[in-house]
Amino acid sequence: MMSMKFFSQRPKRSGLAIHAVQAALAPSRVLTSHLREWFSRRYHRQYRFSRLVFAFDLSLLAIATMLVVLDVSLFLFPFSQKQIGIDLVLRASPLISETRIPIEVVLRATDGVSHENVSIVWNLPPWVEIVSSEPPLSSGRVATIGTVTPTGESVSRIIAVIRAASETDVPFTFRIQEGAGFQGRSFTGSESRPIVKSALTAVPAMAIQAVEPNGTIPFLVKNNGTVSSPAVVLRLTASSGASRSSLGQGNEIRFGEIPPGEERVAYLTVVPDEGATRVEFQWELQDLSRQIHVGELSLDIASPVDVSVEPTLRSVPGRLTRISYDSSGAAGVWVFHPLQETNADTHARVYDISGGSGIVNVPMRQGARTSDTVWSVIPFAIRNGSTVFGKREVGVLSTPFHFQTAARYYAQTGDQIGVGPLPPIHGETTSFWIVWSIGPTDAELKDVSIDATLPPNVRATGKSASEVAGDFSVNGSDVSWSIPSLPQTGDAPKTFAFEIEITPSASDIGKSLKLIGKSYAKATEVRSGASLEAESPSESTDLEKDAMAKGMGIVQ
Repeated sequence: MMSMKFFSQRPKRSGLAIHAVQAALAPSRVLTSHLREWFSRRYHRQYRFSRLVFAFDLSLLAIATMLVVLDVSLFLFPFSQKQIGIDLVLRASPLISETRIPIEVVLRATDGVSHENVSIVWNLPPWVEIVSSEPPLSSGRVATIGTVTPTGESVSRIIAVIRAASETDVPFTFRIQEGAGFQGRSFTGSESRPIVKSALTAVPAMAIQAVEPNGTIPFLVKNNGTVSSPAVVLRLTASSGASRSSLGQGNEIRFGEIPPGEERVAYLTVVPDEGATRVEFQWELQDLSRQIHVGELSLDIASPVDVSVEPTLRSVPGRLTRISYDSSGAAGVWVFHPLQETNADTHARVYDISGGSGIVNVPMRQGARTSDTVWSVIPFAIRNGSTVFGKREVGVLSTPFHFQTAARYYAQTGDQIGVGPLPPIHGETTSFWIVWSIGPTDAELKDVSIDATLPPNVRATGKSASEVAGDFSVNGSDVSWSIPSLPQTGDAPKTFAFEIEITPSASDIGKSLKLIGKSYAKATEVRSGASLEAESPSESTDLEKDAMAKGMGIVQ
């Protein structure tokens, strides 16, 4: 909290008595006689315009003398000032960068009278963003206060986001304007407050004491604030003993926007210089080109970790992910997976493993989605109480590949699309529709194909309907549908349907008949390059997925 008094200069009183003027004349005559003598010796006949040069030098001397006198007087005798009767108090919680901070100034009259038409100007650095204010600020960051009284408090409040590193002093400067026009007065005051910490941080994922050559150190970059960080960059600023080390492909990673509560991961590959036994790193985290967070790390270079891991190459949301390992002793694996279940608000988790071979099961959050395409596993060993990190292994995270086959006599809208008797009657032909559906998907697919085989007594008529462009073909009893490209479907699947017909024989009476065998779907996910496969079971005249016709498949 700060209390600032605002001041104006007291008007100077002047007036010359006659006797004072007369008293001043005597020393002035003495002074001028010395000046005339100085002029005669130093200037007269020495310069073409001697009087002009003398006058110029004399004026310079006078100015210098006045400046010296003024400087001394300011040091020994400060200007006499008077309070204008307004106190300002700055109130703010400890300053944290990259989050919303409430700040307010309180004005109060201390001279026992009311002050009319008062406004206050907030003068803040450009890296302090005002999110909201009460009363509203004008384009010049001016808040209209109105009347400031001795009995109440007049308040100007803002919500600000500060983008600067810890221990940075934030200058708060205010100008109070009282009155308007030529009768108005303005007064200024200021104070600095330090930033205690940042809500945007970049720290090693766990306590690490050593790393093997070419091993990987994971950094978690997290926005713990209440606002989005729009342009985040992690930069490696210095290294000792490991000049070829890198973050990704270089010395920096550009994350772009990180919403509040979310985190990103960065990987530092440690490449020690020849003969180096210890390495040191320094880094900084920026947002909007402003330094927000800095850190440093010292590590020993250790022998390679005797732990091998083999992550499941493809991880599918909603399904258990498995990691095979082989270890010679006490160790663990650090896993970063955007969809794994954790006990904290993070995507990283540590799994302890014992010596020998085994499998780590990584549970997935049900119903969760992500745009990420990879996940990471880093093995580590425990040696004499120190954690030694090894090399990173990468797994592919692909979109869920939902595929389904349905036989229908009625459409989902209730319209009849089949033709012929239902239940089927021997000797009479009944047509049905086979509906293949893919999705929902979270990514674009390419080279999509679906294949199936029809039973001997079932024939494809050649009629088809599709939501997306593709080719449908019939080759004897084999049917297939190929799609060059399938965009992300969102929450709704994409469907393809084709007509089939069957004519039951007398031997089929009392039976339900198979309409299509197993269907097989394949595709390639564009973003990850992962190969996707799925299958669906056969369908019969029981029409299990047709609510209006279900149970009407027994041949009559």
